[in-house]
This record gives sequence, structure tokens and C-alpha cells, in this order.
Amino acid sequence: MAKRHLIKDCDAFTVTSFRKIATTSEREQAWLNHRTTGVGGSDMSAILGISKFSTPLDIWLSKTGRNVPEKKDSWAIRKGNRMEGELRQWFKDTHPDMECYDGTNLSLTSLQYPHMLASLDGYLYDPASESFGVLECKTANSYRAQDWRDDDGNPCIPDYYLVQVQHYLAVTGWQWGYVIADTSGVEPLIIRFERDEEDIAVIVKAATEFWRFVESGEMPALSNADDVRNVYPEPTEELEDMSDDDDLYDLMQSYAAAQQQAKEAETKADSLKNQLIARIGPREGLSCGGYKATFKTVHRKGYTKVVEPSDSRVFRFSKPKTK
Repeated sequence: MAKRHLIKDCDAFTVTSFRKIATTSEREQAWLNHRTTGVGGSDMSAILGISKFSTPLDIWLSKTGRNVPEKKDSWAIRKGNRMEGELRQWFKDTHPDMECYDGTNLSLTSLQYPHMLASLDGYLYDPASESFGVLECKTANSYRAQDWRDDDGNPCIPDYYLVQVQHYLAVTGWQWGYVIADTSGVEPLIIRFERDEEDIAVIVKAATEFWRFVESGEMPALSNADDVRNVYPEPTEELEDMSDDDDLYDLMQSYAAAQQQAKEAETKADSLKNQLIARIGPREGLSCGGYKATFKTVHRKGYTKVVEPSDSRVFRFSKPKTK
């Protein structure tokens, strides 16, 4: 029987296993409790300010126990959980030269940075180089599939996931890994990544600075309107004059300039749109170099006595599709 290369405590990290805990609910609770002892890879995009869904405040509230995350259930979550095993198996089937292991219900804690944790979907062993690597499984819906392509149409790892897997390399000390992603294509994308010391230095610095907020109980800076609503749901009835604050003045001046630029851009876009419609004229549309502009008649059915049936021409525009 071939030797199995299972990860265990080493010079870079310790391994915490939840696999012997009897019930699923108890395992999940133990894992959630363990997550509050450090920063995980999935936290890094929020901490670095590149997450579309979370902010440093959200992570801080969770880590400090001020906000216990509700257990979410959605089709996307169920699909992701079910697909994880299938993606691992697909990688295993398509890379028979490597050993592929399930990483669920394990958590790795960095010895050099004890506030940094790694929960791997899977891990790999390459007999040729006698080295371990990370395997991260992702499921993306069709709306986010474009995030997995660069400007030339080549497969790439989105930045918000790249910081996650580089975080895992920081914890493990490993040099490489793969992301396998179901992006609703014919087959999953399989993308290799290598250790990037510059990225890891940024990640370690950000994780360390963030963890100081957790340990001190000091709240990190607010990032957006949701953060403000969360912390200050009922504002005081005052308008404070801060005319001596040069930074605030610069911020307000920049915002005013951005508003003006957006208004000018909208005016220009409207003008160009009307020029395109004029060029379309009696046709349904025009195409040129992959671009397409249409001005088709849309038939709208009436309903009740309030809205009468109507016909109108509607403008639509599309850019060339990325290969």
C-alpha cells in the first residue's frame, strides 16, 4: 500500500482536528469557536478592503463576539458545499500524478504568526518535488464568471480569492497550490498559483495590525454606509462645523469633483447614445467589430385598466465578448 502523506504538526504550523467530534452541529460550533482565535484566509479580502460583501468592522464584530454570524442557507451555499467534494475529485482524476486529500474539519495555526489560521478545502502532495500544496475549491455563479478571466480572456484567480490562498501559503510555508473553480462552464477552471513574498508581506502586516484591534477591543475604522448604520443606527441631531479639518475639506472637495465628473460622463454617454440611435435609423440595430447596438420595438402587454398595451423602441448596447 502506497504511503499517505497526511499533514501534521510541523515547524510551520500546528493542526487542530474536529473530525472526532461526534455530531455535525458540535463540529460546526467547535470550528466557529476556533475561528475567533485568529484571522482566516476568507477574512483577508475584507481586512484588505477588497471584499464586495464584508468590511474590517464585520470581521472585528465577529472575532470579538459582539456579533455572532447567523447560519446562512441559500442555494449558492448548498451548491458550494456539495460541489466541494466533486471539485476535489475532479482535480484528483485530472492530476493522477499528485496525491489529493480532503482538508475539511482541519485548521492550521501558524507558529510564527499565531493569529493566522488556515482552513483548507484540500491539500496536495507532489511526489516529484516532494512538496505539499494548497487546493482551494470555488463555485461561482454566471454573474461572477467574468471575474475569473483577465483582460485577454485567460483564466485568472480574482484578487479577493488570491489573497485567501496566499494567506494559506503564509500559514503553511508552502510554495504553491491550485484553485479549482466551477464557473458554470463546460469544465472547472484549474489555475496554479505560486508563493508571492510581496503579497504575503502585505497580508501578514494587515492581519497583524487587524488582530491588534481584536485584542485591544478597539474598533477599526468604518468603511462605508453600512458600517455607520451598524454602529450608529440613531445619529445625534447635530451638524458639527469642522472647518478647521483640512483632511475633511479635501475629502469633500474631491467628492464634489467626482460628482461633477460623473455628471459630465453621463451627459457625454447620453449624447453618444443618441448618435448611435440616429445611425441605426430604420434598422433594428448595427454591429461593428464585436460591438452591437440595437433599437428594437418592444411590445408591452397591458394589465388592468390602468396600463394600456403599448409599443416602444428600446436601446440596448453590448461590448465584444471575452474569449
